[in-house]
Amino acid sequence: MSKPLPRYVVFGEALTDMVRQADGSWLSLPGGSCWNVARVGARLGIDTAFAGAVSQDLFGDALARASEQAGLDMRFLQRVERSPFLAFVASRHPPQYFFVGDDSADLHFDPSRLPQGWRLAAEVIHFGSISLARQPLAACLCQEATQQPAPASASPSIRTTAR
Repeated sequence: MSKPLPRYVVFGEALTDMVRQADGSWLSLPGGSCWNVARVGARLGIDTAFAGAVSQDLFGDALARASEQAGLDMRFLQRVERSPFLAFVASRHPPQYFFVGDDSADLHFDPSRLPQGWRLAAEVIHFGSISLARQPLAACLCQEATQQPAPASASPSIRTTAR
């Protein structure tokens, strides 16, 4: 008997946070706003999937392992032969960060590779964060949002600069 399709599907980015440590070294941590939203859904006991693409290197491996450990439906995580999407956090206080991801794996998510029937099973879908500002992924996700029968939520990535 096959596993039922998830009730909650989160679309967007999974990335690796490269966090600068006090000694100047860098610590890599699986992350990404949408990926974290999906993990929370799973932690709450909801059958959840993260629908996105990650690299096929050590960073993508870490994201895939953490996704499986979180209980996410792995049929929705795509592994692609592209570079990883990275967020470098140079300082936490005050926050200073930048992204590295020209033509990275997240941009190559392909909705046609999702399991058949997932739209009928999904009760809620979520789109969000920086993935809605990165082309061609943003256009892909906006197109996907228009085809959903389930209620949808979105969390845009809006950042302001205090002067």
